[in-house]
Amino acid sequence: MASAPAWQLALAEQFYQLAVQRVALASRHNFPHLPKNNPVLKNSARIKSSSDFARVTKSGRRTTTNSMIGYLYPTNDQNPAKLGLIIGKSVGSSVKRHRIARQIRHAFKESNFQNGSLFVVRVMKQSENAFYEAKELISKAGKENSKPQVNA
Repeated sequence: MASAPAWQLALAEQFYQLAVQRVALASRHNFPHLPKNNPVLKNSARIKSSSDFARVTKSGRRTTTNSMIGYLYPTNDQNPAKLGLIIGKSVGSSVKRHRIARQIRHAFKESNFQNGSLFVVRVMKQSENAFYEAKELISKAGKENSKPQVNA
């Protein structure tokens, strides 16, 4: 038997047409009730320069959770708060690291840091619930920032 029977070809064509319809229905354009805002953290709200990373990690206030360390460095400018991430390869595969990064960015976006704050999160090991741990870290850092500093 060299070729497929005609009924198999017809079935495959029907399946293909149904799949195309499903993809068209699942398109975001057909769901106007979904929020239009972008869940991604704005490019202007990210720390990119190595000098900023060094300044925050060396001079910022340190806060920790089980698998993350947060550094908060308040500045005097009125730019929106910025986030920097340090996630090493020891945390896991690329997929795991990017998932953790997305969860931390989402938690940061939900928070309300003061303008001019620079916040760096260093992930030390893989977390089961990185989103909730990041929220805990951010709330701890916010409380620490509201305390007055004691100069010795």
